Amino acid sequence: MPILILILLILSSSSNAQEDRKMMIYSQKDGSLLGCINCREGLNVEFDDLEYSPCNPEAKRPPIIKDEFGHEYGELNIDISRPNVRLGAGMKRFLETFVCD
Repeated sequence: MPILILILLILSSSSNAQEDRKMMIYSQKDGSLLGCINCREGLNVEFDDLEYSPCNPEAKRPPIIKDEFGHEYGELNIDISRPNVRLGAGMKRFLETFVCD
């Protein structure tokens, strides 16, 4: 099922500098752009491969978040204790509520 990730819910704890930047999600499977988190068009993606899914706490290579300048903000994963997941409890609640059903 396609998932629409909405703008304001995902980066509620980001700084003003980050809010002005486009925050993009990239696949670690093939490096493809999956979409923009905080852009008007949002993100419409199917995460059906568990190895790369942000909903799988044991995913080997979940999507990665980068801004429009290529600065990396970590992995997008429901397990916020992972060393490369840096967006915290708000992101976990968002994933649980809107993405990982």
